[in-house]
Amino acid sequence: MAIGPRLDRDELMILERLNRYFKSNQMTTREKARAARLIAEHDLESHHYSSETERQTILFFYKTLEKLLDKL
Repeated sequence: MAIGPRLDRDELMILERLNRYFKSNQMTTREKARAARLIAEHDLESHHYSSETERQTILFFYKTLEKLLDKL
C-alpha cells in the first residue's frame, strides 16, 4: 500500500483496525475506509449509540476516516 502524505497516529491506528476488520484482500484500503465511513455515518444518523461518549467516539472515527480518505 503506497500512501503519499504522512499519516498521523490516529489515522495509522484506524488503518490497522480497518485491516483487522475487513479481512478481504479483494478490497483496497480506500474501499475499506469508505465502507467503514458508511457504517459510522449510519450509526450516527440512526442514533445507534448508547451514550454521548460512544457518540463522540463514533464521530471521531468518522472524522478521522474522512481525513484518511483525503490522503489515500
